[in-house]
Formats: sequence, structure tokens, C-alpha cells
Amino acid sequence: RTEIMQYGTMNCESCGGALVYAEDGKSAKCPFCGNVYHFKAEKSEALVLALNRANEDRLKNDFDGAITEYKLVTERNPEDSEAYWGLAISTYGIEYVEDPRTKKRIPTCRRTVQKSILEDENYLKALENATEEQKEIYERKAKIIDRLQRNIKRRLEEEEDYDVFISFKSTDED
Repeated sequence: RTEIMQYGTMNCESCGGALVYAEDGKSAKCPFCGNVYHFKAEKSEALVLALNRANEDRLKNDFDGAITEYKLVTERNPEDSEAYWGLAISTYGIEYVEDPRTKKRIPTCRRTVQKSILEDENYLKALENATEEQKEIYERKAKIIDRLQRNIKRRLEEEEDYDVFISFKSTDED
């Protein structure tokens, strides 16, 4: 949903849709995937722009670019839970993919990290700086990611090692 990104409002971490804010500016919902967000305070325009840039990189699977952007945000805004959460899910290469059956967005791991996300320092900082409502959301999402990580690691341990041989023959003189 990259084409619907806006820069006046924060965009959804899962689908990139522009969030619809409550009147008080302290909560928002994505009209496309249903994600709910809770904020301690309204965010400045500069902070929203920076978070959207970082999230856009992550949505394009440019996790290193997203990590760089999120780190800049956390340096300038050390109490922003969304920046720490974004940094955590970028580190673990999380992409939210639409399930064709349920149409819900589910996390997919694009990176293999040995340490559990539940022990990640950025995840813990996100919890520390989040509202109680947002903390519950992060905890629920992190448990799903942790379970996914454990399943991937278990499958990797069970799989046999294999070699890959690629051969190419060209009839072109060049």
C-alpha cells in the first residue's frame, strides 16, 4: 500500500496506510489493516516525517536503511516507543504479509537473528516508553514473532545440509 502513504500523518507499520487519528491525537487506527496505535503525546511533524521515512524503508525490505533512520529518530527522541519498536522489527527483518485466506497481515521473518526478540534491547525500550495499551500490543506482536523465530530455527536445525550447484551454458560467442 505504499502508494497511499502520506506525510502529514503517521503511516501504519504493517501496510503503510495513513493512520486515522482520534480527536485527542493520542490514538490512531489504520483503515486498511486495522492496526491500532496509542501514543503518550501528539508527535511533531518532523518526528512523523522521520518515522514514515524509516517505516517506508522497512516496508521495502531495506532493513539496514530503516535501522539507520530509526537510530537517528531514537537519538533525537529517546522516549519514542514507535521508533524503538521499528528498530526492533527492522533488526529482525519483519515484513507484514497479507494472508490470502484471512486478509490479515502476518509477520514474516526476512532475517535470522539468534537472540529472541523478547530479549532485544530496542524491544525492551519500546515497552519502557509505551503507553499501557501500546505495550500490550507490542507484547502480543513480539510473542508471535518469537514463536515464528523459534519455528524457523527448529526447522533449520532439522534440515539436512545441502550444496547448490548452478550451471549455465551459452551458445552466444560473447
